[in-house]
Amino acid sequence: MVFIVHSVLQLQKLVTSKNPYANSIKKQITIRLDEDTIDYFKNMSEEVGISYQNLINLYLLEEENALKEIVQEIILFALWQADFFEVAAFQGGTSLRVLHGLTRFSEDIDFILLKPAPHFKWQPYLNKLIQGMP
Repeated sequence: MVFIVHSVLQLQKLVTSKNPYANSIKKQITIRLDEDTIDYFKNMSEEVGISYQNLINLYLLEEENALKEIVQEIILFALWQADFFEVAAFQGGTSLRVLHGLTRFSEDIDFILLKPAPHFKWQPYLNKLIQGMP
């Protein structure tokens, strides 16, 4: 019983305490936007119930993720051209997004060898990837 009360008090303290990293998560900046852009995000803010500053932040994050997604797809295409998928399988969060339409963005690309290969070398596949870059 004492343990449970102590745990509840610790949880309350945790929940009510201020996040020590909150100031490092977001940084206030000055950015010059035209009035139409601000109005667009303010109107959208009223529709969805999120502050317009957070909507702008989400939009910029989506743009960054879109660029990363393009790079991922270029890498996957180059690996496919190099016959990498004859020896390895694509797995993990990125594979769920690309192959199954999962909406969560994952930055890394995970693979697993189809068979144990203690002497596996990345170099031939990386060379093909580099050769395919403009």
